[in-house]
Amino acid sequence: MSSNILSPQEILKIAIEVEENGKKLYETLEGKAKDEEVKKVWKFLKEQEEEHRKV
Repeated sequence: MSSNILSPQEILKIAIEVEENGKKLYETLEGKAKDEEVKKVWKFLKEQEEEHRKV
């Protein structure tokens, strides 16, 4: 039987990947947005992901 329990290091790695993927998504959406207010929202969310990654 194999264990499905993740180590703390594996959990941290997954969490970092989630933050990086979120940042990439918001960056892409920001670049595609035509409306300046929408761009600001995507930029804000992208910056939040950057801050989460630093933690």
